[in-house]
Amino acid sequence: MKRSLNPIFGIVLFLMILPMHISAQSQRFTILHTSDEHSVLTPLPAVDYHPEKKDPSLGGFARLS
Repeated sequence: MKRSLNPIFGIVLFLMILPMHISAQSQRFTILHTSDEHSVLTPLPAVDYHPEKKDPSLGGFARLS
């Protein structure tokens, strides 16, 4: 006689997820989205870029954040 493993799998899955749900704390995160970066990760001109100073650099993911 074949027994279905679905109920057993469901119980095991529930018991694995339950501790994560109980100990979970609320966390906040931000998703930065852009549609047209052309694989430019650093601002242009890259020579003048400094993350802590005001400069004339344009574009890149550094400017999104």
